[in-house]
Amino acid sequence: MIKLLTFQHGKIQLKTLFTVCLFVSVSIVTIFLSLPERHQEQHSELSLCWQTDTRCQIPLSVGDISIIVEAIPTVEEQIAVSINLPAGLAISSAYIEGQNMYMGKIPLPLEQTSAQQWQGWFILGSCSEPTMLWRLTLKLKDRPEPVWIFFSTSQL
Repeated sequence: MIKLLTFQHGKIQLKTLFTVCLFVSVSIVTIFLSLPERHQEQHSELSLCWQTDTRCQIPLSVGDISIIVEAIPTVEEQIAVSINLPAGLAISSAYIEGQNMYMGKIPLPLEQTSAQQWQGWFILGSCSEPTMLWRLTLKLKDRPEPVWIFFSTSQL
């Protein structure tokens, strides 16, 4: 017959402790696996901006964001950008990050030029990847979710 092991100080049976730990572990794993589902859905519908055109439209429930660059982005070149927002929205911050290789956060300094228009510029760093995937993050005031704009650069 199998003896039930107990702790001397707490009189807690090992079987009960194991059951509680297993339940807590499964609960934590379930919570963590369910958190990024919204972001995974956004990535699965990934469409790249600025592949052949300098204009990109991002649909939101309140209207479209229009992002125009002066030239298709390339590394080590200053690229001017103009962002038009739907009425009532404002940008709190913007930055660019590498997706397939860590390149740090590249700031995107923006200046509001009219009620719905922002202008700025960025320079992308060069790396060893022949094709680099980038994510421009726009954080909008009074909106919890950022807006992501994906684009790529290729080195010849």
